[in-house]
Amino acid sequence: MSVYRCIACGFVGEDSAAPGEKLPCGKCAAPSTLFATPFYIQKLVERYQAMRRELDALKLAVASPEEESPSAQDRAIAGMLRPDELNNTDLLATELQHRPLRDWFAARQIEATFTFDAVDTTGFFDEAAREMGNDHELLDALLEQIRFAYRKEFSWLNVDLSKHDAPSRQKILAFCRQLYGYTLFGRYFYKKQTQLLGLGIQPAPVVRNFFLGAWLEWFALGTLLQLCVTKQRDFSCARNVTLALQNAEVRELDVAVLLGGRTPVVIECKTGEFRSELGKYTKLRQRLGVDATQFIICSPDLPDDQLAGLGKMYGLTFANLRTLRPHLECML
Repeated sequence: MSVYRCIACGFVGEDSAAPGEKLPCGKCAAPSTLFATPFYIQKLVERYQAMRRELDALKLAVASPEEESPSAQDRAIAGMLRPDELNNTDLLATELQHRPLRDWFAARQIEATFTFDAVDTTGFFDEAAREMGNDHELLDALLEQIRFAYRKEFSWLNVDLSKHDAPSRQKILAFCRQLYGYTLFGRYFYKKQTQLLGLGIQPAPVVRNFFLGAWLEWFALGTLLQLCVTKQRDFSCARNVTLALQNAEVRELDVAVLLGGRTPVVIECKTGEFRSELGKYTKLRQRLGVDATQFIICSPDLPDDQLAGLGKMYGLTFANLRTLRPHLECML
């Protein structure tokens, strides 16, 4: 059975339909999305644990009022969230959190326009992207099949898992079940006898964009923010930033993070062909006035032995999924 909670009246119900489908609420008839029961319970437990941590912090503040601690909202504005507060939160999706970045660009006569919701982690894109990035070597062929299905407007994808050994096959199945629970697949079916995995392609544009490239932006942003909170560095972060330059040019940044109010980090995420755009990025880095180490081109397909050479040629930093985190750690 699948479960739902109506966002209109709060009613909780269940139905035999597949997760990801919508149906009228049994109480008020408002459209409600179904979730897999284990996934729904997992999220409830995570929220319960987060509330317990917040309650414990409040009790401590009441017991020691002279040591008043800032709220999560205040910490988000200052870019000082705890690691457990990065997931499943809209605390970063505010004008105040983006303001230091806006001011940094304005000081260089650049008008920056932000999409605040692009750093809202109350959905599941950040979690899915983390799995895709961490196990990309194993999942790369599957992800390419999914991208191909979207480009061809397919509604269903069959994946032959017989060529994988048992441990790899189990990892792929667990990954797909997890994304099915996140509603990133419309259907999930596995026939053990033939080792054939069937996946229903989710037609929602936001899911399509995620698989076609936005997942890498989420992965890069999540990697940098996890390092920031671990090392207790304050930050201001954004995705999908539009820059209006003085010469009427418009440029977009995939990921931009301002560290300590002074050090900007730009990450351009490329899952397709990008070589024809390298001159543009070199000029943009120079216009921003940032060091080559602070302007990163991240592509999963770049081989390790090309990274340094490309960096020397174009005055940028090139990284793949293995080298991105070590490079960012050096900056912090």
